[in-house]
Amino acid sequence: MITVIDDWLSGEEVSGILKVVGDEVFSNWGEFPLYFQPFVATPADNQFNGFFTHLFYDAGNPASDHRWIIDDIVYPKYLNMGDDIIKRKTKLNDVKVNVFTRTNELETFGFHSDLFGAEHNSLVYFLNDCDGYLLFDDGSKIRQKSNRVVIITDGHNYKHASTSTTDTKVRANINMVLS
Repeated sequence: MITVIDDWLSGEEVSGILKVVGDEVFSNWGEFPLYFQPFVATPADNQFNGFFTHLFYDAGNPASDHRWIIDDIVYPKYLNMGDDIIKRKTKLNDVKVNVFTRTNELETFGFHSDLFGAEHNSLVYFLNDCDGYLLFDDGSKIRQKSNRVVIITDGHNYKHASTSTTDTKVRANINMVLS
């Protein structure tokens, strides 16, 4: 099941997140380190158009001093979604910010499942508006819109792909994988 909710967080929560991860055009990262990854889903992706990431949790282990964004804002909101959505998938596995740079043409990266070979839920929270989107293997798309969340219940049953953006400096989101 794929659940899409607009205006998911309060204005105050959104502002708190953006003060840390970047301003409205994502040009002011301050003390929030980003690390380059050469490919998005598989090594077959274009290695020259990788992306930047910041890990909050890596394999279930805390990986950032900024994880309060997840612990205090995103994760509690997810837990209040109700069991029909979360289905007892509450263990944080990998949680990160993804920042895809602008490309001249919209680039689609490889289809994947966020936690290969294991039952899980995926949550993608969009940090800005742009023409990028999530693409599912059935051809459906969910366009990126600021303060929109996409929760993929039983994420192991849904392959999806990320895209770049052509109309803003970056496409930025938070990706949370739970088992």
